[in-house]
Amino acid sequence: MVGGLRYETGYDWLAYEINFDQINTKITLIDSILDSSFEPLYFIFSYIVKSFGGSIQSIFLLSAIFYSFALYKLLVSIRVNLYVPLVLYIGFCYLLAYFIVVRYSLGISFFYIGLIYLFEGRRKFFILMVLVGALFHFFVIFTLPLVLLKRFRLSFLSVIILSSVMIFAGFVIDVGEFFSLLSLIDGDSFFSKFSSYSSGFSENIPFTVGLYILYNILIAIGVSYGAPRNSEVDVVSNVAIWLTIGLIASIIFGYQIPSIWNRVMLAAVPVQGMALALIIDRKSFLFKITIRTIVASIAFSMLIFTLVKENSFFVPYESYFHKLLGISSGVGRLRMEAEF
Repeated sequence: MVGGLRYETGYDWLAYEINFDQINTKITLIDSILDSSFEPLYFIFSYIVKSFGGSIQSIFLLSAIFYSFALYKLLVSIRVNLYVPLVLYIGFCYLLAYFIVVRYSLGISFFYIGLIYLFEGRRKFFILMVLVGALFHFFVIFTLPLVLLKRFRLSFLSVIILSSVMIFAGFVIDVGEFFSLLSLIDGDSFFSKFSSYSSGFSENIPFTVGLYILYNILIAIGVSYGAPRNSEVDVVSNVAIWLTIGLIASIIFGYQIPSIWNRVMLAAVPVQGMALALIIDRKSFLFKITIRTIVASIAFSMLIFTLVKENSFFVPYESYFHKLLGISSGVGRLRMEAEF
């Protein structure tokens, strides 16, 4: 409800508001889709909402409700204590999912539902859900390899070697420069968007990003070493390891382009939490309390840092309730217009 009823808050608000206002419901849906730069299912969703008199706030609220439903269904699909998955999610993904990536949050919702089928061994339904999700945001299509990778579990040693190789390669390869070269070939391609995101960043990986890379390496090592091996949980731990490896790679090679690794993070973090919960729930009470405390400290430190860091897009917060009461200051919109 907090995310769905936000008002003029979040980096995506102004862009989505402008595009929503440009939808012309007086022409046919087919003609509108052909003129739209958005993925077809998201545009159809927006077109229908506007046809029934809805606003961009309706889009945000309905998206938040559906995303929350899909996330909940994923987390309860296996029998684990929800403390670790929820704490990790709130710390690393909550602001991102509800305040920045509307189209992607809808797309990744279908990925979450697809994972439930994948855990049950129903690969065709997983593929179907991913394809549907990609029609809300194309980036979801990159999760398809999990259909094959879920069978293979990286060993403890393999995770260490692979992570070390990626870190070394990360200091040699500049993905931002790569996208910049591609954008020169075709200035109108989506590569130019990634190139623009990478501008203004330093060449060295920031300290906080380095800590997050280390944190994910430890998760990959911990799950590969400690997760139990049986038919019920093997797929969950395998998927968690591969998503974590993908997240590490996206951060190392694309740290200048957060729009990439933030999206990978939304796919990975819930499954990471589920895999860690599978390990923790089988340990002693003291071990559970210790790990949960560490996880909570890291997660909420990240949440607070995201809120108070310079150029944060999440404050000042102005909720829809403030607008209804007539006490909205409008500062949030002025700030977004300046950033936009």
